[in-house]
Amino acid sequence: MTIMSKWLLAAAACALLSACGGEGRDSRWLGDIADPYCMPDGSTVMVQYSNSTGGFEPSQASKENCPWYKG
Repeated sequence: MTIMSKWLLAAAACALLSACGGEGRDSRWLGDIADPYCMPDGSTVMVQYSNSTGGFEPSQASKENCPWYKG
């Protein structure tokens, strides 16, 4: 492996790791792909963003809004 290919491999690894860094402190993950949260219209939600005060409440998304939820 040449030095140039090692640098390209290291740069690609850094780019991949930086993409996995997350959304930041102003957001959080809700549920997962197998068990998501839904909005009142039935659309799925994966990420919730904080409100103007930095909190996450009140939230409109819940599992009860999903059409397949059997609570």
